[in-house]
Amino acid sequence: MSSPLFKNLKASFMKGDSMVRKLILANVTLFVVVFSVKTILSLGDAIGTFETYFFKNLAMPVDIGTLLNKPWTLFTYMFMHGGFFHILFNMLMLFWMGSNFQDYLGNRRLLSVYLWGGLCGGLLVVAAYNLFPALVPFQEALLVGASASVFAVMCGLATLIPNYEVALFGVFFLRLKWLAAIFVMLSFFEISASNPGGNIAHLGGAAYGYLYIKAIYNKSNFFNWLRGLISRPSIKKYRPKMKVYERGNTYVKPFGHVKPSQEEIDLILDKISASGYESLNSHEKEVLFKASKDQ
Repeated sequence: MSSPLFKNLKASFMKGDSMVRKLILANVTLFVVVFSVKTILSLGDAIGTFETYFFKNLAMPVDIGTLLNKPWTLFTYMFMHGGFFHILFNMLMLFWMGSNFQDYLGNRRLLSVYLWGGLCGGLLVVAAYNLFPALVPFQEALLVGASASVFAVMCGLATLIPNYEVALFGVFFLRLKWLAAIFVMLSFFEISASNPGGNIAHLGGAAYGYLYIKAIYNKSNFFNWLRGLISRPSIKKYRPKMKVYERGNTYVKPFGHVKPSQEEIDLILDKISASGYESLNSHEKEVLFKASKDQ
């Protein structure tokens, strides 16, 4: 018999039109295909063919000249993984963080943060390997993994709801902002120890996730510009025609199927950031729910 935890995970994974599910399936499918090809070719003593014509055309090269000849790898690399535990950790993190991100901001914004976070992580790695003297000799390196994308989702969520508490090993609770900070600091310190490319990619993804949420908040002219550059708003500003009904001395504007304005969404997101989701009243929760359905 399945455990309650497994049942809850399965129900959450299968619900509705979930972008988290689509991203995980895309990663797992490519992982199975890649390692099936590798296994078959290794049995025929043709593992070199796999490395030359298959893996190297999906992983992202850090050498600028090679990358310009394979620009598609800027996106394919973020769906590639080097081993079972590599993809397992990334997909678990994507499921936990992505499910919450999706609930607050919808499918489209989750996909946007995943792709652009991975792209920023990859570009930061390319810049580092071509600028820092300690890394320049290793320009034959290849980058794979969804870690940069996952860090973008995690840090975006931590910026959106920093005081949200997550249970670690079912023993103690830690606020999301501190969990994200720990992962970012570990990645920074690990650059000099091992896997510099992967850890630099984490930082690029984390920075994008943070800036993306700040852009949504419209806190400054810079973020307004950045928001317009990286993403077209999914909820357009407009003034719908509303009917006003008189009930005694009270005038009521029916909500109906009218889309909430971006200003209202921003105010609710600010309130979540300051006081948590639990501080919302029933109307604000309904507005956020309707906005996420429109994504």
